Amino acid sequence: MFTPERLVFARKRRRMTLAALARESGFSAQSITAFENHRKTPAADTLLALASALRYPVEFFAAPAIPDRDNKGEKQERREIKRRVKEK
Repeated sequence: MFTPERLVFARKRRRMTLAALARESGFSAQSITAFENHRKTPAADTLLALASALRYPVEFFAAPAIPDRDNKGEKQERREIKRRVKEK
């Protein structure tokens, strides 16, 4: 099983562009986009190369999708934490 959202999550967590992941993994940006957008499922050896390039265990990509939090929510959460710290 492959969870495309986890590929997107891992790439963004590593702050990699599609082009950078393509360079590191040896696959085209178009193929990676197809994997991320549910259009293609990577073969086992392809997934292993992507996992290696992203420095994640291959099993990570088989787990259920990670809930998506928008940037606005994360920024608001960070501001709230900073405010609480200043109050102490």
